[in-house]
Amino acid sequence: MLEMGVLLSAAKALLEAAVTLRGIRADKRVRVATLLDSISATLSQIVERRSAGKPAVDLCAELEAYGQGIEDVARGTTSEAQLVRIAAAVSQARISPNAAYQDIPSDEYLKARLDELSEAAGLLKGVSNLLRAA
Repeated sequence: MLEMGVLLSAAKALLEAAVTLRGIRADKRVRVATLLDSISATLSQIVERRSAGKPAVDLCAELEAYGQGIEDVARGTTSEAQLVRIAAAVSQARISPNAAYQDIPSDEYLKARLDELSEAAGLLKGVSNLLRAA
């Protein structure tokens, strides 16, 4: 299943790290902001698809690649603990191979999880805007 709670934790970790990230070189800051914009847009697409009852496996795989991108760009710019938490959380945002065979969660559960995903998308967009404004 999609690790939505993990994504919300990652978004909150990025918000906490925003002050540190604002101090990095301008070119790296722009690259991180661009990655965060991409992640935010992908999360929003996942919410739209899942709300419509459609699969989002391809988008979840895309998020895994962004986790590596964040690690590559941010290496040496935040504390190791923050970096590991952020990159791991984004990388874990994928659908397990067996998810297609699992029961579909209740509407209430899914709505709550999609709300978390929307919140994470908004937080990431906010951090991206903070980095661009620095």
